[in-house]
Amino acid sequence: MCIAIIAALVIFVVPVFSKIYGQLGVALPGPTQTLIVLSIIFRQYWLYLIILLCVILYSFQHFRNNKYVKTQWDNFKFAMPVFGKLNKMAATANFVRSFSMLIATGVPIVRALQVSGLVANNEKMTYVSQDIQKSIQSGHSLADSMNRHNIFPPIIIQLAGTGEQSGQLTQMLNKGGEFLEKDIDRSINALLIKLEPALTLVMGSVIGLILMAVYLPMFDYMSHLK
Repeated sequence: MCIAIIAALVIFVVPVFSKIYGQLGVALPGPTQTLIVLSIIFRQYWLYLIILLCVILYSFQHFRNNKYVKTQWDNFKFAMPVFGKLNKMAATANFVRSFSMLIATGVPIVRALQVSGLVANNEKMTYVSQDIQKSIQSGHSLADSMNRHNIFPPIIIQLAGTGEQSGQLTQMLNKGGEFLEKDIDRSINALLIKLEPALTLVMGSVIGLILMAVYLPMFDYMSHLK
């Protein structure tokens, strides 16, 4: 919404005031000149901007497919200040759900771990999955193998251990997946409550600054008339 309003102001409103100020011979301050230049670029070179955007998106997708870049990007997603914990929970929930579904259909645990690591579409989870596979093949339990990685919440590890001991691993992991999904929903709702006022304030500030830059020459002109 903010982008749409800004685009409308820059493309349709700024040119009108630019024409008026040109006829009046009003001196334009720096912010107003910047807006006029942006307006000219968007109105006259929009095709080049679309091409540039397509090139940027293609380059981003190309570099993201690179294993090193993808690994660094996935690590960054887990280390983000606000969204890092949420990204971890989402990747873990995806991994646990996929693993539970696979072993419920009779897929061997090691193979299920391998596929779940790929389904998670996260290089960090793929590495974790490979390490758990090696640990299980070495004779360790699933719970002990998962406990080596702090990406899994304690409740998931406890449920995995309980499921191994009782022979109800699928049921326990399903409960763990449900718990993670509910926790994700709670985290998202809490985050939205905090973000909505901040985003509204940012949107209002940006639009207010644009309008101020548009009307500054008019205020200056009116003061000279007095």
